[in-house]
Amino acid sequence: LHGLGLMPGGAGNVSVRLGDEVLITPSGVCKSRLGKNNIVRIDMAGGIIEGGNPTSELPMHMRIYELRADVGAIVHVHGSNAVAMTVAGIRFQDDVLPEIPLKFGKVATSRFAMPSTPESADVIEPFVVKGINAIIIPYHGIVALGKTLNHAVMTAEAVEYSAEVQLKATAAGGIRKLRR
Repeated sequence: LHGLGLMPGGAGNVSVRLGDEVLITPSGVCKSRLGKNNIVRIDMAGGIIEGGNPTSELPMHMRIYELRADVGAIVHVHGSNAVAMTVAGIRFQDDVLPEIPLKFGKVATSRFAMPSTPESADVIEPFVVKGINAIIIPYHGIVALGKTLNHAVMTAEAVEYSAEVQLKATAAGGIRKLRR
């Protein structure tokens, strides 16, 4: 994800639920330098079992796991295209490319929340409880949920790709939806 530009610098975070524990990325570490020795292991109450400081978005991850037993992994990326759409006031349309509704379902856009605050969890909660697995937080990034890490990563990548296509189409004259 870092190599794709979705986690520039220390931005973004990933977690995986393993039974009654969660593995989560640390705070302030460039994702290109991550290794098994700096992943943080926490319990379901958010207490550190092993490792350093977890991401500052830990409360958001824990709220999602609390709300959805089916979620096994969470990927939060700072994709420039999805963020640029919100900065430009362009509404993300989840029905432009067929892959989004077919493979990943609805993509929601929440209201803005300051990063690394409890409000980040608050603004996405209504969508999480509805079973939505991809949420764009304006001016911030994408939160993608999955049963597996692979599914969460694929969801984040697909949303960012769709945002890129929508930005280019808007710049080229407008979005024309697929008609069958």
